[in-house]
Amino acid sequence: ARSGAACAMPPVGRSAWCLLLLAAVRPGRAGTSLRWRRPTRADCEKAIAAHVHAPHNYPNPGVTLASAAPRIPGRGLHRAIAMHATVGHGRRAYRRARAALLDMSFHADARDAMVASGDGLVSVARTSAGFGWCVNPCRVVYRRPGPRTTSVAYGTLKGHLIAGEERMTVSWAPRTGAVDFSLLSVARGSGHSGRCAFLLVRRMQERFFRSQLACMERVAAGERLQEV
Repeated sequence: ARSGAACAMPPVGRSAWCLLLLAAVRPGRAGTSLRWRRPTRADCEKAIAAHVHAPHNYPNPGVTLASAAPRIPGRGLHRAIAMHATVGHGRRAYRRARAALLDMSFHADARDAMVASGDGLVSVARTSAGFGWCVNPCRVVYRRPGPRTTSVAYGTLKGHLIAGEERMTVSWAPRTGAVDFSLLSVARGSGHSGRCAFLLVRRMQERFFRSQLACMERVAAGERLQEV
């Protein structure tokens, strides 16, 4: 991505560059905010309420449903990440996973988490540099429940440093009994600062998605979730 080259990191060290990028991202501003301590449930609900009328920050919400090869239009690096795991077996495991996916509760007990309230939600993730927490506004784009396959997708809102959509699908194969959970994320940086930050966040994204897989496995097994 040629436009991403203009955002190459200067020789100041990864952690220092992350600090420089995030220094202007403060609580109280619309969009992505940086918290030095992990936000509470009340903090997350306040952030969700602040973005209840915010539009998506990309032009094609629902792209992960409408296209076999979804892509977010715009400048700079584009990234697609797909992950998959068998998280359980049997109809009961599927029903547990489906319910937790539809109300977006399956990831609530993770360190890096999604906190939902209705269709609004925020993602909470530790920064790649190991200090501070990013709180990012999102909203559910669609829910597609079914007896054997259920999908939910959410997309980023105006002010988020990333523009993109993540689709999560739980499926049950009666012949084998396997319950599978798959993720597909398509995204790019939003705005100049977002395009620069996007070069640094792949590891944070992958850690977040792996955490989702692990949490869904616990849900399918019938473990009770307890918010961090």
